[in-house]
This record gives sequence, C-alpha cells and structure tokens, in this order.
Amino acid sequence: MSWLGTLSPPAAALAVAVLAVLPYLALVGGVMRLSRGRAALAALTGCGLTVYAAALFGFSDIASFWHFSAFWAAVLAGTIFVYGAVAKALSLEMLVLLTRAKGGALTPAQLTEGVVVPAYAGRADILVRGGLAAAGAEGYRVTPAGRALAGRLKRIRSRLQIGDTRLYGETRQYGGG
Repeated sequence: MSWLGTLSPPAAALAVAVLAVLPYLALVGGVMRLSRGRAALAALTGCGLTVYAAALFGFSDIASFWHFSAFWAAVLAGTIFVYGAVAKALSLEMLVLLTRAKGGALTPAQLTEGVVVPAYAGRADILVRGGLAAAGAEGYRVTPAGRALAGRLKRIRSRLQIGDTRLYGETRQYGGG
C-alpha cells in the first residue's frame, strides 16, 4: 500500500483505521462463531486490541500514533454500540419473529410470548445472579445491593438531567423523590 506513504500522518492514520475494520470484523465474526456468541464484549475488545496492535506495528512509520489511536477508539466504540443495539433490541427481535411467522403476522400476545417474556426472564436472571434481586414464591424482591445500585443510578440520572426522552412514547422522570 504505497499510496499510504503519500498521505499526511493524520490522513494515513484515518486510512489505516478504515482499512483495519475489515480484518477486525472478520476476526470478531470468527471468534463469535467459535464461542457461540458467548463473551461478546471480550471478543469485540480483544479482537479490537489485537488489530490495533497489528496496525500500529505495521504502519507506525507512516501513521500518526495519536490520530490512529483516536480513530481506532471511535471504530471500536461504534462497533460495540452497534453490536449492543442489534443484539438487545426488542423491536428488532419482534421484526425477526414476524418474518418467521406464517403469513408474516402475529398477535400482540404471540409477540409478547416470543420476545418480551424471554427477554424479561433473561434480564431478571441477570439481576438475581448479580445479587441485585432475589427470586421467591411472591416474585422478585430487591436486595440491599440492588437498592444501593438503584439509588446510585437515580442520582446519576438526576444529575445528568436524564428524564423525559420520549423514546417509546411515554413520559418518565428520574429526578427527585
């Protein structure tokens, strides 16, 4: 890639970061298949650091270290954000379920049973395994650790003025009481 040498160091850093996306995505895809989707964050960041080191080693003579580091951090953060959005989006899960349904249609109850119930159960299990909630005959109960974390999150939301986002058509405030 002799044309990289004709670019300024910041431009070469951007070009290397853009070109490094392809081996990064291929490596992530392979690791995710081998791990059957487990440890996604470790795969995304581990592969990202591997490609980062390889690109720095291979192109350190023409690409600006700091520019490349900033561009690559943006690529890595963007990939993790997109992965999280695609992997955890209930709306996308509903769409996939609709495409698999006979005639492409499901009732609200079928959508709830196929998407919302498994998502709720999985998230509740995460809270229980993390010691933030306890499951019992009466349902779920917050633990002292869960109450402490919820209090911290409420204070953070209040300080950052995170309230009415209207993302889903409902109004919810996270400040005060």
